[in-house]
Amino acid sequence: MIGVQFHETAADFVRYVTATKWVSLMPGLRDLTFFGVILGGCAIVATQLWWPTTAPEAKRYDTSAYQLVDHRFDDLFQAEWNSRKIQPAERADTLLIARRLALGLTGSVPSLEDIRTLERLPEAERIPWYLEHLLADRRSSEYLAERFARAFVGTEDGPFILYRRRRFANWLADEFQKNTPYDVLVRTILTERGLWTDKPSTNFFSVTAQADAKNQPDPVRLAGRTTRAFLGLRLDCAECHKHPFASWKQSDFLGFAAFFGQTHIGFNGLNDGPGEYQIEDKLSKAMAPVPPAVPFAKELLPTGGERRERLAAWITHPENPYFARATAN
Repeated sequence: MIGVQFHETAADFVRYVTATKWVSLMPGLRDLTFFGVILGGCAIVATQLWWPTTAPEAKRYDTSAYQLVDHRFDDLFQAEWNSRKIQPAERADTLLIARRLALGLTGSVPSLEDIRTLERLPEAERIPWYLEHLLADRRSSEYLAERFARAFVGTEDGPFILYRRRRFANWLADEFQKNTPYDVLVRTILTERGLWTDKPSTNFFSVTAQADAKNQPDPVRLAGRTTRAFLGLRLDCAECHKHPFASWKQSDFLGFAAFFGQTHIGFNGLNDGPGEYQIEDKLSKAMAPVPPAVPFAKELLPTGGERRERLAAWITHPENPYFARATAN
């Protein structure tokens, strides 16, 4: 009985609502609510753009340590200009400098919020703050990682099974975000072992895997890529004969390639084991092993350890001028 009464009451209510103007008002109320949400969202965005919620800690750039580094670089540039009798151009506008920094570090222009924040700072503190702001942004790490990945492993897809370029680029971005020292990063790339999926830095080697050599790394390509990326040298121009414009000989290139002769790819990924880099003797046509050797500054090469570890220590040695120059470039 109660259920029947409730059903009849609900039916009467539906008929009442249908007969009134409430139904005709519903679409208008829905549109009005949607319009209000849009206006509210625009107001929030405008507030964030014109009045940043967090003020930058610009006072840190007044510290003596920061000023010491800043003035040291200024003095180095000034000394170079004086030695070459170069008159530098006038300082560019602050917003123009900020635009150049943003394009160089993130590949995009400054946001409106960044511009408003810069305008709130004293003139002398704007560029130092913005530079650190960009370097702390994940976008700069990813942008720089792609640039470095092109120098380290190129843009090619490589062997599908043994190579993961995206993993390598993401690993570089993570290291940049953690502010890993560059010499540490290079030594990791040159000495890491393991699977290219678990140890992304090993993709530097696996990208050179040769299908006609049982998918083993190519010492020739590794020698050329290592000297170009980390030393800024075209040592691979001496692969077949003496370098036409430098003092490098063919033996210099072959000796460098020999450092990768014991690097292999197996079921557990990249590892080091027995083996030698060999070339064909032109007279006897027999394969002859090539001893590893560096083309210059031989006194910087450690005498003990795995070949890749010795090479990495030699490349990143503080007294290796080519590594320092390539890093600066």
